[in-house]
Amino acid sequence: MPNRPSCHPIRVRRSVAAVLAAALATGACTSFDYELLRKHVLPTDENGRIVDVESGRALADDDVDALIRDLLQEAQAGATAQARTSGRRELLIHIHGGLNPATASLATAQAALRRMQDDPHAPHAIFIIWPSGAFSTWSDHLLRVRQGVRWPQAPGWATAPFILVSDLASSIAAAPRTLLFQWALDARVAAKVAF
Repeated sequence: MPNRPSCHPIRVRRSVAAVLAAALATGACTSFDYELLRKHVLPTDENGRIVDVESGRALADDDVDALIRDLLQEAQAGATAQARTSGRRELLIHIHGGLNPATASLATAQAALRRMQDDPHAPHAIFIIWPSGAFSTWSDHLLRVRQGVRWPQAPGWATAPFILVSDLASSIAAAPRTLLFQWALDARVAAKVAF
């Protein structure tokens, strides 16, 4: 993103649109271009350790230093190349949200990067990726993580029924409020579109 978003709104929208369009097209990706991804992706595992983009294995400290150094060198080279064509240096850092398996996030990054390669004015992109799939996230919550701390297996499993009952009860109790707010939001959007 540019330093001052108000100065180049069209360019920002194009970059964000490329990432969103790539997210919709992830089903078409069947193989990964790891050479391309290594230049633009900082992957981590579920514990926040930086991993190799291809194997998924946690990297040693020296390898992490080398990966970050390479990402920054690529960003500098990309910004310099962009400055030659557009007169600006821009960096897009994409951090995906939840409920995204790591492979889907990699596919999204790859599709977005391929689209951005076709635009000489596109910013250099760095994607921060971690596994946050629906089942893996929920199972961590249910079996392993308590108040942000990873518990040993036995206490985690022993307390899982209480977490499950608590989740179900709070979901049922919050449902009317959630539905009311969602309907109100839908009504506001519909009113704006209609008028």
